[in-house]
Amino acid sequence: MPTPSEPTAEPTFDEDALKGPGALVTLGGLGLSAAGFLQAAAGAQLVSSLSSRYLLVDLWMWVLMGLGLLLVPLGFGFSQARRWANLPAPLVAIFSVLLGGGWQIYAMFNGVVTAASFAGAALGFVATAMALVSLPRALRVAKARRALIASI
Repeated sequence: MPTPSEPTAEPTFDEDALKGPGALVTLGGLGLSAAGFLQAAAGAQLVSSLSSRYLLVDLWMWVLMGLGLLLVPLGFGFSQARRWANLPAPLVAIFSVLLGGGWQIYAMFNGVVTAASFAGAALGFVATAMALVSLPRALRVAKARRALIASI
């Protein structure tokens, strides 16, 4: 039996993090995926039905759709605290919320508000807040998994 001053032969793991990502991480990630799906659907709806005379407005719709499509797999990865999705998911979500909120303001003044774009922006805001709050937990889980795999 080692004394307190001797290092132990067994690696130490964050036991709490190895239990899994937790409910907040899972809900935040699934919310990001759902918001991304709604944004992609709203973007496709707007692109197919709305033709603008301004290139920036057309580009705005395409970017919202692309960000929505990008958020779907990132959200699922974040819900499982995957290392490849932990940092990109909240960053893309923040950018998406800013563009989606800006689109809602533009759409209200120009009469092109759709239910899907409004729901996507609202859900995106809530899911982004949840993802940012749960980001430290997701990073701890990914780090604990990496340490566990390295010890094998």
